[in-house]
Amino acid sequence: MTSKKIKEYSFDTLFEDILSECANNFDISEKYKREYGEKLIVIKLLLNLGNLYKINNPEEIEILNREIELNLNHNDMLSGYIFFVSQRKHFDHLWSYMRWYKDSYKDFLVNSIRFFSNILVDINMLRKEIPIEENFHAIFHDILDVEFISQEPYVKTRFLWENFQKLVTIQNKYIICVKIKDNVLKVANRQDTTDTQKIIKTIFNKRVPFQNKNKNYEIIE
Repeated sequence: MTSKKIKEYSFDTLFEDILSECANNFDISEKYKREYGEKLIVIKLLLNLGNLYKINNPEEIEILNREIELNLNHNDMLSGYIFFVSQRKHFDHLWSYMRWYKDSYKDFLVNSIRFFSNILVDINMLRKEIPIEENFHAIFHDILDVEFISQEPYVKTRFLWENFQKLVTIQNKYIICVKIKDNVLKVANRQDTTDTQKIIKTIFNKRVPFQNKNKNYEIIE
């Protein structure tokens, strides 16, 4: 696989995987279809922002912070919504509190953009190294389950809908869990690409054997 020239796994491809999963795998009520529709809107927003800003190095985070803050401050519809919700009879927070919380929303957007940008970097690094016939998975922050497959683009991503709320817990680092089927090879914190490189090095250079069907696989000590 390392000798093949393959297209980069991108924001568009990731969203296509998530849409395909929704279309093919959900047999649910109208209520839950509406709920998943709302969740897809959030995911599409975050992936579109990631595709727009394309964070390539840590130095760009401050620029991103400023641009997102500027966009939020000039978003008339968002400001109007914050005012409207704060005036509802059964809503417990003041307008000033809601305006203050817009900063936290900015942090959520910035962290999400960085998260999805970094995940794409990790996926493209991993798929150059992972033997695709071995049922390898990489799970990112318990949000995305990425399987490495034999057909282009050699990756298939599944969104873990039961953990949707974990999107708001994303910070500047996240957890990667690499598995063969249900066998965990490595769990590690990821803050930058050097951490991903260490994961790859650990998986392929430091192993102990285990048996699986007719093949010898190896699990990290």
